[in-house]
Amino acid sequence: GGRQWQAQPSPEGELISFSGSAVTSDSRLIAVPEFETRLLQAGPGTPPWHSLTLPPELTALQAVAAGPNDTIFVGGSGGLFRSGDGGQSWQPADRNLPAGANVTYLHARDNHIFAALSEGKFFELGNGGDSWQEISVVQ
Repeated sequence: GGRQWQAQPSPEGELISFSGSAVTSDSRLIAVPEFETRLLQAGPGTPPWHSLTLPPELTALQAVAAGPNDTIFVGGSGGLFRSGDGGQSWQPADRNLPAGANVTYLHARDNHIFAALSEGKFFELGNGGDSWQEISVVQ
């Protein structure tokens, strides 16, 4: 990957800055436009920059990560959600997170997803599981 690059026109011809992005294993770029509640996708087999439908409960989109098997995670005010079908449908993915959690950051690494919450707590979801475990951070 990364040996060939192809320019993609910006969405709707506008200049956009992104607050977060993730790349799936099939080379789709999923991006969060800054100060907006929408999720954009570009990549092989997709039209240049098209919007994905988000769960209506997600009132402010703040984070995105691409997990194992092309699973997409999104989080923000309104919870944390997962899609296994390219963003066509979403399921809550907040088991063992505090009620009303505001997810501010998501990161994927080696089949694990890490989440940071606005109240300063950190959680890990390992090996495609469905239950988050709180992790401590050394200060």
